[in-house]
Amino acid sequence: MNIQKLFRKLSFYKDTNCVVLGVTSNYMFAAANVILAVEKHSPGKIDKYIVFHTKDDPVSDSDKFVAKKLCNKIEFRVFNPGSDLPKDHPLYKRYSPLFFCRFSIFDLLKEFDNVLYLDADLVIQKDISPIFNYKPMAGRPTIKHIKDRVLNKNYFNFTEDDFSPNAGVLFVSRDL
Repeated sequence: MNIQKLFRKLSFYKDTNCVVLGVTSNYMFAAANVILAVEKHSPGKIDKYIVFHTKDDPVSDSDKFVAKKLCNKIEFRVFNPGSDLPKDHPLYKRYSPLFFCRFSIFDLLKEFDNVLYLDADLVIQKDISPIFNYKPMAGRPTIKHIKDRVLNKNYFNFTEDDFSPNAGVLFVSRDL
């Protein structure tokens, strides 16, 4: 039995939950609003917030200072999208390089049990912690399926047919 399974059997072990956001320097205010809303509506449910920014467009030191005063669970990391795509690739013309940070949630499973990616322009109005019950993966369905999902109260589960990599809500768990 590995050490992680042993800890899970012990009563003091707690799953670690992480929320990930990616921002350009001028959107740190939006990420802070999302974090504050999650903390308000889901108190104690998130262990760490990771805010990705790029080396070319960093979050200012003053914004980092203010954000950490608002919530001491925020960690800033520089996101490097790698060299898999050339800089003249059409995706770079359509999206910020931070578009790709949503896919870092899979790498973060080495550090956390549950990782939730949220766009910085979301409005959080109630507890988001139920998404952590949808294992091993969940997300926002594409527009064509939203009406059906809302009517059936099945907000987060999705199939291959309605997955959108541009979803502003993506969740993965170590169970994946």
